[in-house]
Amino acid sequence: MAELEEETRRLLKMPVKDEKDTERLAELGVPEELRSNAMLLVSALLKKAKEGDTSAFKEMRTLIDRKEEQEPQEGNGMLADLIKGLMEGG
Repeated sequence: MAELEEETRRLLKMPVKDEKDTERLAELGVPEELRSNAMLLVSALLKKAKEGDTSAFKEMRTLIDRKEEQEPQEGNGMLADLIKGLMEGG
């Protein structure tokens, strides 16, 4: 089971390759170096939350809260800050 978790994390960290997905992230203002599969999933979740899907909004809140509970490390909070900014501005 640990191997599946490791492989999932590896795939999520990989850069987005699909042109439409890359364009979608660029339209959101996501810098090129952050355009990963994880960011793509977060952007899809954000879209659903903005459309009124309360379960998507709750999941976003859970992700933000979980990230804030972790000990500080390099890059910690960047994703949460981006999500908050997109939700406030969108």
